[in-house]
Amino acid sequence: MTPLPEPPPPRPNTAFRRLRGQLSPSEFAASVRRAALEIGEQVSCDARYIGRVESGAIRCPNYAYERVFRHMFPGRTLTDLGFASRESVRGHQARGPAGPPVSVPVTVSVSVPGPRPGPSEPQGKGTVDIFEESELLRRSFMTGGAAAAAVAAAPRTGPPP
Repeated sequence: MTPLPEPPPPRPNTAFRRLRGQLSPSEFAASVRRAALEIGEQVSCDARYIGRVESGAIRCPNYAYERVFRHMFPGRTLTDLGFASRESVRGHQARGPAGPPVSVPVTVSVSVPGPRPGPSEPQGKGTVDIFEESELLRRSFMTGGAAAAAVAAAPRTGPPP
């Protein structure tokens, strides 16, 4: 088995640092959160995230942050903001910000959440947007665990169901 190549060492994102200007990382993170609210995105940006971007630890933002940064700096690409291309970081094709989702034909042998096959498609085959699907599953997992922990920690009243 061939070992995976080592990722390149982080290279500071000086372009993003210049865009921050005189704002502290905390102040800039607050402006990122405000911009996210303006476009209906939900990001939990803090000074630590800004520091990770500027240090080069985050080479390419996720899609939500990408939309927020494009809103904050209209007309600029991810490369203009100092980020690496999505293909070089994630190993799959990038999707344009306004383009349709990339659909990949999938043969499903287990129950997979996603679009149901239409009447003309054979049962068990359909298209699933892999990128959105994985993001949805990740969010469901993250919020489901927190909800389960909250229920488990809540004091019980009355007889058990």
